[in-house]
Amino acid sequence: MPASSAGPPLAYGFYTVEVQSLRLFTRGDANVPVSYRAPMIVDSGTSAIILPLRLAAAINRIWNPQPSPFGGAMPCDAGAFRRVPRLGFTLANATFWISAQTLITRYADGTCGSAVLGTENSELLVLGTPFLMNVVAVFNVRDQVLRLSSTNPEQL
Repeated sequence: MPASSAGPPLAYGFYTVEVQSLRLFTRGDANVPVSYRAPMIVDSGTSAIILPLRLAAAINRIWNPQPSPFGGAMPCDAGAFRRVPRLGFTLANATFWISAQTLITRYADGTCGSAVLGTENSELLVLGTPFLMNVVAVFNVRDQVLRLSSTNPEQL
């Protein structure tokens, strides 16, 4: 039976989640809760985590050594850094930690850069593939529900 005959067609836009807070390890084991509360789009077609400009810049300053100021090139392996961002997003009272390796994106030319980008557009905040590579996400289009479960062994 065609989907259209089962009732009115579903209007599909995008899924949003309410981020309750952001957790960030900075130096050593300092787990800093960052006051951040905002709706974010969850999008498998976006190859970055897009945050407010100042917050993205603060996260990217943690990489040591710092990416090159000329084009932002950086090592492609998180193991090449002395210090990496340890980033977690708290949604529905559960913190989903992001692997440092998934915070590095490889470009078509083989160079790499940070997958955390900044924007001044507060309506375009996105949890893209770097976030989704750390969870199992079930996009239920019919019921318009998104379910998430961590793939991080420390959280299972």
